[in-house]
Amino acid sequence: RAVTLLAPGRVSPEMPIEAAILILLHLQRHHRPGARLLVASTEPGVKEYRAHLEELAADLSLTGIRSLENLTTSQWAACFWAANAFLHVAAYDATGAACRDAVHAGLPVFGLPSGAGADLLGVSAVLSPYEDWGTLAAAIDLCLEDHTVRAQLLAEQRLRCASSSEAAREAWASFFRQLAPL
Repeated sequence: RAVTLLAPGRVSPEMPIEAAILILLHLQRHHRPGARLLVASTEPGVKEYRAHLEELAADLSLTGIRSLENLTTSQWAACFWAANAFLHVAAYDATGAACRDAVHAGLPVFGLPSGAGADLLGVSAVLSPYEDWGTLAAAIDLCLEDHTVRAQLLAEQRLRCASSSEAAREAWASFFRQLAPL
């Protein structure tokens, strides 16, 4: 089966989908020629930005990119089950929910060190600064090739999510205890 990378998020300038496209470029050219990219969102995208991304993909002679928008909850979940790896390319991510969904679906997380997703997963995610697309592509390839590496990475990511959830529950409980006397 061909490798599918999932990049969740609204197709808009605030979501640098170009990063996912460039990771796919390196993955296709150096590791997995049949790799695909699925950009998925529960919201509508920005038509002009979508056209920009299509032009970028055409300029790079990339194939295998699909964008799905206005997804229902079950369609959104199906995207996670159809993918082999998750790309965290959000410039801003307030909750890290998509990264948590990816980990629960058994997808290793790769991407940019930004937002709550990066904070949630910390050192257990494979994060790399902008423009180091080749390193991320190589890491994705290694993880998909070596099942032991994949299992270890997912175990660490699951542990981080679990401990983060417990810490978040305690933080909210503390906050509400402070409000109780008011």
